[in-house]
Amino acid sequence: MIRGKCFTLHAIIAIVCFICTGSVDMSRLKSANEAGAQTPVQKLLNENQKNFKGQKFINADLKKAKLANAVFEGADLTGADFSGADLSNCNFTNAKLVRAKLLGANCENVSFWRADCSYANFHDARLSKADFTHTTLYRANIGLNKSSHSNFPKSLLDAANLRDARIANLIGRISFNNKNLSDIWIIACFLDNSTFVNANLRNVTIKGGSYQNADFTGANLDGVKIIGDIKPNFHNARVHLKYSGALKGKVKNYETIRFYN
Repeated sequence: MIRGKCFTLHAIIAIVCFICTGSVDMSRLKSANEAGAQTPVQKLLNENQKNFKGQKFINADLKKAKLANAVFEGADLTGADFSGADLSNCNFTNAKLVRAKLLGANCENVSFWRADCSYANFHDARLSKADFTHTTLYRANIGLNKSSHSNFPKSLLDAANLRDARIANLIGRISFNNKNLSDIWIIACFLDNSTFVNANLRNVTIKGGSYQNADFTGANLDGVKIIGDIKPNFHNARVHLKYSGALKGKVKNYETIRFYN
């Protein structure tokens, strides 16, 4: 009984703080969690509220929350955990999602326009039709959901900063022509017949995957690194001759690569 009253007190105080200041006292939420119940933040978000513009949910526990169509424009969601949450059709325009966790979240048709998603983890998230235009994805983990081959949002290539981002499980014939992909990690991506014409792939790290018939004409592969036990397949890929040394012994079907000078 006493434990239940403590939870209620912490919950009420946290909710009052949220209403008055637009921010959440995470120490109160932690106390509520320790009482073995749903946090006040989860309760608020599960009561069909949809407009959280400019609010603060720093380090908030929002796992598996039902948030479809919610507006988080300009909100501070630093360190928030959206793992398994339904975020379909949400608006995160100009939001701060630094170190946010979106593992397995449904992010279909979500707007991350100009959002700061540095260090965010999108592993196994559903990103179909998500808008990453001008988004900062510095060191973000973008491990695409394997269940859908159409999961790749084309706007990802229009992000403001992809430096050191980890892109995994990308599948399809995709045009990377003239895109800036310098310093990114491409992990277990199957990009057969894709084109990288005049793309900036300087210091890119490639781990596994397949690039059969891929066209790297004019691409900058200076500093390319091939890592991992499973060699990427470069069968019949077109690559400039000056990168032959960087690929020799590190890719499958090296002898079939169409080197040009």
